[in-house]
Parts: sequence; structure tokens; C-alpha cells
Amino acid sequence: MAFNCFPEVLAEQPRMVALRRHFHAHPELSFQEHATAARVAAELRATPGVTGIVEGVGRTGVVALIVGGAGAGPCIGLRADMDALPIVETGDCPFISQTPGVMHACGCVCKQPPRARARSQTSAMSYPSRTRGATYPLHGFLSPQPPPSSPPPTPLSFCRHDGHMAALLGAARVLAAERHALRGTVKLIFQPAEEGYGGARDMIADGVLEGGGALGPRVDAIYGAHLWSYEPLGIVVRAFFWGGLSRAPARAHIFSPLSPFPAP
Repeated sequence: MAFNCFPEVLAEQPRMVALRRHFHAHPELSFQEHATAARVAAELRATPGVTGIVEGVGRTGVVALIVGGAGAGPCIGLRADMDALPIVETGDCPFISQTPGVMHACGCVCKQPPRARARSQTSAMSYPSRTRGATYPLHGFLSPQPPPSSPPPTPLSFCRHDGHMAALLGAARVLAAERHALRGTVKLIFQPAEEGYGGARDMIADGVLEGGGALGPRVDAIYGAHLWSYEPLGIVVRAFFWGGLSRAPARAHIFSPLSPFPAP
């Protein structure tokens, strides 16, 4: 499938790949993302045009701003999650997890309805890797205890928060480089503890959406992308509610920072 991408984005690909592999090799569990958050903050500080970097939002979250130079406009939030799962990664890829029993490979439990999640939170699962034949034994997403022998739930996705962080850091560099053409503010939100521990709730309680002070303006709209390993490149899957998926060929607009948003 042909896939067009802005040259400004393609130029960031090597950096994003390197960041994704770094995060993959050094995963941290929910609300323990201290080194992860520090690396995210360091990358943001090294990006000209990114300002207002605040750490410790929602315990271990990071927030930063890109202020447009083309006048007043909305505040748009872009969000990525940071935490990994208690999963043993096996295999021989060069960037395999260096943290025993922890891996960036979001499994199915926290992507199921709460009732199913409660039934399977101590289940043992094993999934084949798409890299060099590794397998990922998944166990105890919501509990660190070893799993009993029980049937695993059906897998729904691997979302890989390492890729989410790398993508948002790449987007930050592209948008910051074109900030003179932006109206309003872009708020970069790196959320901890997405995997069933309420990291978004803690960030909201700290004011990430309402803003004020160091957290910048109130967010008018917020967007996030989610990797979906089972689909080929160029497919967009829109998730609405549990079990509500709408799959369509990729006809989503890629917004150039030099162009106005198209009408919805």
C-alpha cells in the first residue's frame, strides 16, 4: 500500500526509531516511569520552540507547550502514554527489555471490558512476536502475583507505549519547527499509568486539561493515536466504546502545520 508522508516527518524517522528502541529497552511500570519521564523531559528541553515543561503532573506525567506565532487560537492537546506492563520478553532483538519481567507490549487485559478484565487479571498468556520469533508470556496485568493455570482471554491489541512516546516526541519537533505558522497552543501530554491505574484521572486532577499557571491554557480539544499491530500500514481503526470498532482504509487527513484544518 502506498503511504505518503510529509518530508518534515520522514526526516524525524531515524530519531523516532532510536527513541522507540530506547524506551523499549528500558520499560517502567505504572507510576514508576521516573527514568522514562526524565528522558521525555530531556528530549523536550532539547527541542527549540518547546516551552513550559512541567514534570510530576499526575505523579509521573510530563506536560509541555508549543506556543504558535500566528496569533490567537485554540489549545490542542496531543497525548501519549508512558507505562509498560509486567510481561516477560523473550527473544534476541538488539533492544530487548533490560528490565526483568517488564515490557512495552500492551496486552489485552486492560483493553477488555471491566468484567472480562476482572476475570483475567491473573491469567497467563503467550503471544508470538513479530520480531525474530520471540514470545511474550503475559501475566498479572493488574496484579504482580504469578498467574494460576487458567485459560487466557482473547488478545485484542499490542499498543506499545514506547512507540506512542517516540511518535509524540517526533510530532513535537515537527510542530515546534513550524510554530511561527501555528495559531494558538499545542499542549504535549505524556501520561503515566494508562494500564488500569488511573493515570489520566491523576493528571486531570492536577489541572492538565483546565490549565492555569505553568500548565498553560485550558485544552479545547485533545487527540491521541494508538498503535494496532494486527493491521497493515495505512489502515485506521476508530475505537468508540468497548467492542465498538469501525475499520476503514486510511483516508484521514494529515494536517500540515502550514495549512488550516479542513472542515470536519
